[in-house]
Amino acid sequence: MMKVFKRSFICILIVLFIALIHTALWAQENDTKTILFKDGTAITGVIIKMNNEIVKLKTSNEEIVTRNFDDIVDILGENEIEKLSVSKNAGEPLIAKHTWEIGPEISHIRYEEPSLNMEENGVMYGIGASYAYHNGVMLKGEIGYSYGYVDYKGTGTVDNIEDYLLEIRGLAGYDFFITESSMITPYIGFGYRQLYDNFGGTISSTGTWGYDRESKYCYIPIGIETFSDISNGWFFGITAEFDYFLEGKQTSYLSGHDPGYNDPENKQKDGYGFRGSLKFQKKGERIGYIIEPFIRYWKIDKSEIENITYNGTYLTYGWEPENKSTQIGIMFMVVF
Repeated sequence: MMKVFKRSFICILIVLFIALIHTALWAQENDTKTILFKDGTAITGVIIKMNNEIVKLKTSNEEIVTRNFDDIVDILGENEIEKLSVSKNAGEPLIAKHTWEIGPEISHIRYEEPSLNMEENGVMYGIGASYAYHNGVMLKGEIGYSYGYVDYKGTGTVDNIEDYLLEIRGLAGYDFFITESSMITPYIGFGYRQLYDNFGGTISSTGTWGYDRESKYCYIPIGIETFSDISNGWFFGITAEFDYFLEGKQTSYLSGHDPGYNDPENKQKDGYGFRGSLKFQKKGERIGYIIEPFIRYWKIDKSEIENITYNGTYLTYGWEPENKSTQIGIMFMVVF
């Protein structure tokens, strides 16, 4: 049932993704404007392409005109002057062609295995960085690293377990300008997530020994970003994303407790994730600042079964149970 739901959801998401791009293109291609240039000329037509370098229009007689973006003075609508993709305050592009972001984040993470009545909770401290290129096409690379301590509750309790979380993502999309001061960017990409749970060497309150665990996910992020100039150098954006799970691997380092044991690697085939955030950005003359609360969620199905051996002799088998994790936090970024 879960697989049917997942496939259906993916189909619906892809249809919505295509529909969004079609709608944005239709909006752009059916908006007639009169553009005033620095040399005193005025050209009326439909804007068919616009980025930080050029603006391309189709006039009423089907002529294609291409001019430099920097030569634009104003853009006239039917009743008022609109400024296409430029800041109302600074006369600069709504978003720069090259953007770097870096800064700390703090979050609370909760990991659960419902079938075993097991959970881990704790606070993570991290740092994130990204580079984005905007020129009609959007290309973006992101990396984040977090470190913290979680408390285990299941077969007894264990406090202050070290956790390490690494995530690397690459995204590609296209910027559509919905109004003179707002845009929407559908995107798709590839993501890698690695979580290391330093559980080895611990003994729970009931005498159960622990072992290190490593979780690796590969996934395809499919999402939408918005970005709008809201006044006085303040900008606001929303990100909504579905993460299509490709494959995962859960490694249990049993040999850390006793070298005779093997380290089973359980493959995970099914699951999904969501993430969302609200971005509040203040632009300055040289650098800007971002406050961005976020939520990241994963639900992964039961893994495949792997054998557990001792000195090469089969003992039993094991699997990673169905699990879910929720991370809620806030980022503080510097933009330049």
